[in-house]
Amino acid sequence: MLICPYCGQGQVLRVRLKPDIGIYSDSQIVRFCDECDTVWKENETISERTGTTFHQLAKMLSISETSLWNDMEIIP
Repeated sequence: MLICPYCGQGQVLRVRLKPDIGIYSDSQIVRFCDECDTVWKENETISERTGTTFHQLAKMLSISETSLWNDMEIIP
C-alpha cells in the first residue's frame, strides 16, 4: 500500500478513466489519492513534487468533476 506524499493519510490507488473521456485513450490508467484527490499519470513518479489535482484534471479534460468521478473505476 502506497500512502500519498501530499496528505500523508490517503492510499494511492490505480484507477482507469473510462474510454469516453476526452484526450485520454481507452484504458488510461492514473494513480489517485483516495483522501486528498491528487492524481498522477501511470508512469509519473509519485512524490510531493509531481501530480495534479482532481480539479485540474477535470479542467484539462474539459469535463465536470462529477463526470470525471463517475467515469473512473478502481483497478487492482
